[in-house]
Amino acid sequence: MKTENSIKFSFPALSMNEQTSRAVVSAFLVQADPTIEELADIRTAVSEAVTNSIVHGYRSISGEVELCVKLLAGREIYIRVK
Repeated sequence: MKTENSIKFSFPALSMNEQTSRAVVSAFLVQADPTIEELADIRTAVSEAVTNSIVHGYRSISGEVELCVKLLAGREIYIRVK
């Protein structure tokens, strides 16, 4: 049987929230026991995805960014930035 744990949260599309999104993803993924290098790579990917969403999706309008993180069986992860 496949075990899955997940979080989903949304936040205003403001550049200052990019740092918070990295911190939340990092804290959630600690349960997968990632290496320092793996965690650094994930944090970079989340940072870039969130920043691109804010910069290119909400240039002159306000909005929300939604971040979904799933920890699947083993050490497989799924991250969606919408």
